[in-house]
Amino acid sequence: MGPLPQLPLDVLVCILSHLPSDRTRGDLSARTIARFSICSRLFNEAASVSSIWEAHYEERFTVVDVSKEEERRGRLGDDWGLLYAERKRLEKKALDVVLRMSTERKTRRRSVKDLADLSLDVWDVLDLEHLAPFPPSFGTASTWNTDDGKVPDRPLSWRYWSDRALQTCTRAHAIRELHGLKEAEGTPNELPFSDAMNLLSCFYAVAPVSVAEHLAELEDCCDEYIEEMGHTTDPNSPEYDKVQLVEDIVTCLWNQGYGCADSQRYRDLMKIFPHAYLSGDLELRRTLPLSLAHIFVHVARHYELDAAPTNTPDVVLARVESEEHPTHNFILVNPVRFGTDGCVVPPPYPDHMQRYLQPTGAIPMLLRTARNIVASLQGTPASNSASQSAFMCATVIEIFLEDSDEDALLLLGNTNTLPALEVYTFSAVAAPLLNERRQHFLGNFCRKALEKEEREAFTMSSKARTDENVKYFVGMVFRHRRMEYYACIIGWDENYRGISEDSDVMSDICFPRSRQNQPHYYAFTCDEGYTRYVAQDDIQIIPLTAELASSFVRNTFPQICRFVCDVQLSTESNERGLFRPSIEMKQEYPEDEWYGSRWIKEGREAVSEQIAAVEAFTQQFKDLL
Repeated sequence: MGPLPQLPLDVLVCILSHLPSDRTRGDLSARTIARFSICSRLFNEAASVSSIWEAHYEERFTVVDVSKEEERRGRLGDDWGLLYAERKRLEKKALDVVLRMSTERKTRRRSVKDLADLSLDVWDVLDLEHLAPFPPSFGTASTWNTDDGKVPDRPLSWRYWSDRALQTCTRAHAIRELHGLKEAEGTPNELPFSDAMNLLSCFYAVAPVSVAEHLAELEDCCDEYIEEMGHTTDPNSPEYDKVQLVEDIVTCLWNQGYGCADSQRYRDLMKIFPHAYLSGDLELRRTLPLSLAHIFVHVARHYELDAAPTNTPDVVLARVESEEHPTHNFILVNPVRFGTDGCVVPPPYPDHMQRYLQPTGAIPMLLRTARNIVASLQGTPASNSASQSAFMCATVIEIFLEDSDEDALLLLGNTNTLPALEVYTFSAVAAPLLNERRQHFLGNFCRKALEKEEREAFTMSSKARTDENVKYFVGMVFRHRRMEYYACIIGWDENYRGISEDSDVMSDICFPRSRQNQPHYYAFTCDEGYTRYVAQDDIQIIPLTAELASSFVRNTFPQICRFVCDVQLSTESNERGLFRPSIEMKQEYPEDEWYGSRWIKEGREAVSEQIAAVEAFTQQFKDLL
């Protein structure tokens, strides 16, 4: 066969431009173009055409740090290929940090600072990595698409630390934006109320642009509803009616399931955060008046209505300026009355309420949100990851936006309940932005948690088995004999040691003295995601099926993934299966992985011996016949 005919440059460019853009871990199209570029000089010239990369860039990188993106585009001259390469370089750096976090506990403080510096520029890659499907070792319950990139080593640990890195990046962004909000208060650069509320979800690793996309969907729903009703949104039209437009927005939101929560669910923590109440969960759409005001104000501004919340003492109202109103120059909307005729509050308004009915900016609403969070956290376990994210959000709002030092520092006494990475984020990102007094207090409150983490990281002692009575090991799954919950062993003591008051570990009610003279185990529960302290006599080892393994990870992600990194399932030929311990667990319990492997091997050998015995008996029976 002779050489292929040489195609002209424009034809090669046309061919490459037809590669579909994708947002996957594998980056298949982008890798195809990159490999194409090394075939020849002509191919390299075709692959270097900027327009080829534009669609791939916009599809792959959905979230950016705006200020850094402007700097990149100015420096690289809007060359989409170079921009793509630059962002991939940053993502490579972020993944290196994730690997370091997962394997080197001593360097996690520096890793947090590195991720905070990368900020939202690496959000996309971390989002893809932390949502990667379970690998094939989980069996038929879930699969790993091999076209979506290779399976990483220690896949569960990788998912866990990718998730923690993602949280660090988004929280660092929110902290800087909230600090800037206070500095820009009262200036043209002040962040709008709706955009400021979107920042709350950053503490749950949700980028503001993702929240904005949900709000844009509501705008489209309102557009369709208003058009269906035959009403106009054009203020220059003689048929334009501002009150009618406000009522249409409220009615459409009600039709989409938005309304005020009943008294029993009023303190549901997730009703405070935009990514939750803007989701498709109808229960969460029954939310707080402040959250409803956020949605209404955003949609109203979509129609160029001058809308803002009001900081009324009881219920947050929304105010729409209306010079055409016959008696007042504004319209009030009461979110509590969504779906009723009284939602648009008619005048007159009491004189003593006038000062509360003034339009309010973002800061008073965020401070009100922080107090709602604190109220909702009452009685919630401090070890709950959702509670920790909410508490961090409330604390950041208070220390940056509250004028009074005493009120701002009120929540800091509880920062020692936060995990080390959250405290590192306070120390690396928030502290340098505070005034000297608040920086001093934040440093004092963080110091205890930082010292505890650094002490454990640098002086971690390994537990060697000296007592043969310790029957079980890290990674085994069991059913509690008395309380009937399922759990995974993540640690053990040769003798009962008790639980300290500041520990997140839950004890099994009380231990009689007769039950304390035996090994005890730290166990992570399948449904609740809590760590319990369990006596050896209460443990009944069970087979680890694909369904049970997937249930563990699905119900307790990401916490369980800190303790285990992969799974070895039970099979028909061997009922013994377990989770493989993570690197941290292997450092603390270095012999347990070996014991686990031997235990599974013994199970296989026992089954093989049983099969051989059955076959021998069958053969003897045949010989007798």
